[in-house]
Amino acid sequence: NVILKPIEAEGQRLGNIQFAYTTRNLDRYLFISILEFTAFSAAFGTLLVLLTVYEFRRQVQKPLQDLAEITERFGEGNFDINSPIDGGLEINLLQNAFNHMASKIDSNLTELEKLSNVASRTDNLVVICDIKGNIEWVNLAFQNVTGYSLEEVKGKRPGDFLQGAETDQETVNYM
Repeated sequence: NVILKPIEAEGQRLGNIQFAYTTRNLDRYLFISILEFTAFSAAFGTLLVLLTVYEFRRQVQKPLQDLAEITERFGEGNFDINSPIDGGLEINLLQNAFNHMASKIDSNLTELEKLSNVASRTDNLVVICDIKGNIEWVNLAFQNVTGYSLEEVKGKRPGDFLQGAETDQETVNYM
């Protein structure tokens, strides 16, 4: 590229000044700068993606996998387990809810076991019926006093067989 400008003094033209330059070095410098910027951007973008994947795995994927494994063990009957709290906010809420549920179930099962032991070992007759009044379970005392085994009475209503000729009809209806 060439720039040509006249030189004048007191209205007289004294000559010209000519300035010649090439943009080859400038073009080369711009090209190298663009390449460097592109390489830096690609490296920075890759690093950002890798950090995002790492954080996702650490805060979401790993805690969810741990919770899934604990849930599977919970489903196999291991009710006294807790999920470690080590995820992000939402994961922590989920793990807290799971831990609360597991604790409640474990507590209820402990209470149920105590009541089951009492019902099984008491000298009083215990009969458990479904909503329709059909027998689902009887304790050993029931079997000893009545002579009926669980297999013989299961699915029957107590009033259908626990009566004799002198049994009060009101008691049969109540049962």
